[in-house]
Amino acid sequence: MEEATFRAFNFILSWGGVRIFAKNNKRRKLWFSLQIFNFVISLLALVFTCGFVIKNVSDLLLLLRGACIWGTCVILTMTLGIFLVYQKDMKIYLEHLAVDDAILEMPLINYLLQQESFNRGGKLKDLKNLVEQSQEKLSKFTRVLLMSYALVIFVTASLYLCDTIYEMVKRDDKSLRLFAFDMWFPWSVEDFNVYVITFIGHVYAAYLCICAYAGFQTTVILLVGQVVRQVRIMTFILSNLRCLAEEMHSLTGHDSAVYCTSVLIQCVQHFIRLKKADLSSDSNARILSPIVTIRRKSGAADDRRHRCCDNVRDQRLIVLY
Repeated sequence: MEEATFRAFNFILSWGGVRIFAKNNKRRKLWFSLQIFNFVISLLALVFTCGFVIKNVSDLLLLLRGACIWGTCVILTMTLGIFLVYQKDMKIYLEHLAVDDAILEMPLINYLLQQESFNRGGKLKDLKNLVEQSQEKLSKFTRVLLMSYALVIFVTASLYLCDTIYEMVKRDDKSLRLFAFDMWFPWSVEDFNVYVITFIGHVYAAYLCICAYAGFQTTVILLVGQVVRQVRIMTFILSNLRCLAEEMHSLTGHDSAVYCTSVLIQCVQHFIRLKKADLSSDSNARILSPIVTIRRKSGAADDRRHRCCDNVRDQRLIVLY
């Protein structure tokens, strides 16, 4: 994943105190405190919008306006709550899936990426291009989507704010107390200082939507996109398994049947790791142990094929090394 993409995600999510994309989190307690503070703000915004809806239940127009803001606050509170509760799990999953790019741990993929060029075009070259280009496209797509989404939310919230300020300036009424978003407050805002603090607080809650909406939803798109990308790569491998094995045979001289067995097990191995949502090598070894081992020794191709069949249940697979 490109460094620019991680910086963009970290910048947006940091608005809410979320640091799952941060490489180093030296001030962890400070960021965690900010995250709790933002969740409390979103919870208060939800309560205040609920109060506005209940208070104006007899007025259909105000009820609909309040319901729109209330729905936004519901998603805001749920999203920040999810980040608060599951931040550690999301960071671990993100590191294994997006940062480390678990598909590169497959020996076949690792071998192909180490090859600078191929003598002729073929499925191996197509596979290498698919791995590299799909990662680049996903990285650019999520980064552009994130920044565009965040910009739209920022402009929308700013327009609400500017409209309210314009109305107050236009009317030139010092006793007027308008808010950008319809909310009910359990305290009086007649005092100007109280009104300013309340106004800043409810606008701050509005800008938190940048983190809650753009940050969270695009992060989910990134994670799902990585899973889809890796499944797509494995589908390509399995669909062209015979051709890939024959091309590997032409490169190394070893029996193509050995590579068919090897690559098939690698795909099954990686798919189970994705299915279990646990991409660590240690846990994966426990899931699939024992696996086939084929030690390449001198001898005829038929002998190697028979050893593969005889030892498939007893040994672990080492391929391309």
